[in-house]
Amino acid sequence: YDIEIVTNADRETMAKASRSERFNSVIRVAEDAERKALAELVKCREEVQGQELKLEELISYRDEYHQGARESVGVTSVQTIQNRFSFMQKLETAIDGQRQQIVTWGDQEEHLRKIWIEKRVRCRALNKASEQRIEQFRKEQKRAEQKKMDDLVLKR
Repeated sequence: YDIEIVTNADRETMAKASRSERFNSVIRVAEDAERKALAELVKCREEVQGQELKLEELISYRDEYHQGARESVGVTSVQTIQNRFSFMQKLETAIDGQRQQIVTWGDQEEHLRKIWIEKRVRCRALNKASEQRIEQFRKEQKRAEQKKMDDLVLKR
């Protein structure tokens, strides 16, 4: 009878170990997905920063050009004034387009941040569940060992 109990206990332990391995695989997949989501978020954030830098450069260039045009001394032809005005309009259009790029990339960044947070929350939940399963397994093992000890004491 004792041999059968040990065999059943061994089978149960093996089954729990197999479930634990499958659960650990799920955790690894979730952690990989979280890492990938974070990498995409970081890449997008770098792109936003690059776009913001481009905007700063365009604005700085516009301001320098505008200042230089104001400081130009002497008689300026109508054609030169028209060319400057046309160039300033194109520069303003480029600045507006760059601002729109930043908004677009910012929206993408926010979307990727939400995805990363979801994956992070899932990983944390899975890890917590894993810890709880391990703790429950330890408690069950401790109870089983105590029961064996109690049974041995009672048989004497």
